[in-house]
Amino acid sequence: MSRIIVTYCIENRLSAEKIISALEQKSSVIPVVFNDREGFKTILPFLTGNQDPVMLLISDNFLKSEAGMQDALQTIQELSRQKRLIPVVVDGVYPKSDSAGENVVIPTSFERVSNVIQYMNYWQDRYLELRRSKGETDEAKF
Repeated sequence: MSRIIVTYCIENRLSAEKIISALEQKSSVIPVVFNDREGFKTILPFLTGNQDPVMLLISDNFLKSEAGMQDALQTIQELSRQKRLIPVVVDGVYPKSDSAGENVVIPTSFERVSNVIQYMNYWQDRYLELRRSKGETDEAKF
């Protein structure tokens, strides 16, 4: 039986479970949830020593996750070069702040330039916040 690695942010668990359920009828599925501190380093042990395809669930959560972005470019480029990457765009999911158990769904889209620019702006704002709060720390460390 063939194997496939499905990688996702914990917030996208419900979408991942639906996909995994459908895939398990034909393949052995290895689900890998991004670790909050390690990002793509979380999946590295599952990538070595095999040529299994990797399904990456790309969502608003993933694109705004520091852990998700850590080492993402290098890993995604390598998986693409090896023709192992299967990117799947899913909606982002965030808990409603005013109610327990309910979620807000944020569509993830790249159809327009403005859709991409929102993520560029998000990371620029995060960078500027870090610059303002860094104080007198060592510039090289920052």
